[in-house]
Amino acid sequence: MIQASIQHWEALADEKAELLLGTIGTAFAHEFENILSSIQKQSAKLASQAPEGPLRESANGILSAINLGKRLVRTIQSLGKDAAIERDGTFEINDLLTKMADGLSAFLGNDVRITFELFTKPLRITAIPQMFEQVMMNLLVNARDAISHKGLITIATNSVSITNEYLAGHPDALVGSFVCISVSDNGCGISQKDLPRIFEPFFSAKEKKGTGLGLYVTKEIVRRNGGWIEMKTRLRHGSTFSVFLPEVDAPL
Repeated sequence: MIQASIQHWEALADEKAELLLGTIGTAFAHEFENILSSIQKQSAKLASQAPEGPLRESANGILSAINLGKRLVRTIQSLGKDAAIERDGTFEINDLLTKMADGLSAFLGNDVRITFELFTKPLRITAIPQMFEQVMMNLLVNARDAISHKGLITIATNSVSITNEYLAGHPDALVGSFVCISVSDNGCGISQKDLPRIFEPFFSAKEKKGTGLGLYVTKEIVRRNGGWIEMKTRLRHGSTFSVFLPEVDAPL
């Protein structure tokens, strides 16, 4: 009886948190986008007038961050509606990651090295490319923040076939052919105490860091694109987040 009551209140709390997230997205997204647009306009002017060098690079960095911010606002708005995301195109994962590579290295900074272990054959999914990029950025920010000093982040891709046997230990998994994209770091890992809550909205295990929305948004984007996310961690050794999305034209 007590356990059932606890589960009921936990479910109610999750529902209220999601409702709050949708309300926040609806109420503030427009105003926040206006602020970002104002900063974007001034930064673009600075980038166009600055000579080649650090100042122009900084202005372009601001523009990139603004674009990410606008994308996140639109993503949060869409997550306020409890519906599957309409996916508008098919694209190849490895190609997109390769195009993102230079920007990712600059985004992560000099202390964090990034490596790629990409599947040897093309991996195609149907999704909104910008939302997939948002998933990757969220996971990379999470990995970067877990690394206190110099560290390594590895992005790997693979084609996997999920069978019924796999479902037993993986409650969110689905049977079929999937593309797996994993982001691994050699950072601090996640404590057993925090593990059950890492995908909750507004929960953050980072002291004075983060909004607690990154992993929640990531999980919701993946779920609404027909996939799921898994995580392995070892305290003081690092974590791996693996995203599974339905593979298009998978080999039989």
